[in-house]
Amino acid sequence: FWLVYDAICRLWGQRPGGDRIVGALVALLVCGAAWLASRKGTSEDSAVGVMLSVMFAAGIALMQQANSWRDFAGLLFGSVVSVGGEDLLVIGVTAAIVLSGLRALHKELELASFDEEYAALLGARPALMRVVLLVLVALGSVACVRLVGALLTTALFVIPAATGVLLGRTVPQVMAWGAGCALLGGIGGLYLSYYAPAVPSGAGIVLCCALPYLAARIFAPRR
Repeated sequence: FWLVYDAICRLWGQRPGGDRIVGALVALLVCGAAWLASRKGTSEDSAVGVMLSVMFAAGIALMQQANSWRDFAGLLFGSVVSVGGEDLLVIGVTAAIVLSGLRALHKELELASFDEEYAALLGARPALMRVVLLVLVALGSVACVRLVGALLTTALFVIPAATGVLLGRTVPQVMAWGAGCALLGGIGGLYLSYYAPAVPSGAGIVLCCALPYLAARIFAPRR
């Protein structure tokens, strides 16, 4: 996503910043993922993965057209140095929106995820909840790409969640364990990148997130 956004700004001779391009690309990502997920045999996670890969490839093509590869490594692997006040504001606002959405619609999202027919009978509108979930995922990916990079964003989504599944017994426990793993991985990865400048921040964060996953995989009781 951010690779496409940066390339479009360079093609138009604009500085990357908050404008309508962000909204348009988020809408494109969500609509594309929602359409793919509505097709039989395609899950939401597969749809999001396909759209992220397509947008990543489109970003590379647009960067080639713009003849501008500055800060390309930072876009791919993340860079603490490139994160400024505006990026921190975007991350904070996005986190607040995502957390508020999860708190307000937690019951409906959980019900629609496990049993769509029962959710429809109770009026939870599973199709709408699917779109809401994709919007939250898209917003999260937009917020973290500048920090961890385009290549490692998917890993940051998957590894903490997988750790939560291994350690939690209920959905709230899975969410809490996953959030805790992501938080510790983020702090540890930033410290690692700060004291070892050769390690990109994105790689450090993902590696630190992988440690509790490996520990949980080895030591967690089998269920």
